[in-house]
Amino acid sequence: RSVGYSMSTPQIIQDSHLRPDLFHWRGPIAPAKLNSWLQEHRLDACPTDLRFLWEQTGGGDLLETETILGPFGDPEMGDAVLSANRELHERGLADKLVVFHTGTTTSAVDLLAGDYVEVNGRDFRALRRFRTLDDWYAGTIRNALGGRYGFG
Repeated sequence: RSVGYSMSTPQIIQDSHLRPDLFHWRGPIAPAKLNSWLQEHRLDACPTDLRFLWEQTGGGDLLETETILGPFGDPEMGDAVLSANRELHERGLADKLVVFHTGTTTSAVDLLAGDYVEVNGRDFRALRRFRTLDDWYAGTIRNALGGRYGFG
């Protein structure tokens, strides 16, 4: 657990402990390294709960079809935040949005509002907004796929 965070463990991490066979994380990122990277790329407005997820996991693949993009992901594998977003911004994604999840849906963090947005993958229209990472996970991935994998 990272110093300075007073939140409970996000549900997505709890689920990965229940079914580690379904979650293939890149590996933890040291808080100082992540904070430096976020500042360098002007992403330091990312919400605390997303920072915590990246610190704990580094991003990765889950539930067969889903990818949490990571700061130090592999651009050739399509799981790096910067390269994926560069392409999406060229296709019309608003600058204030940073896509952090792809799969059955596309999800971004809104750096100005500080919330999470499920967007249409073609025209980037906002479909739904979520206040927290847990709200987002419960309303998207876990809702769509959780039953298949035994998550209540």
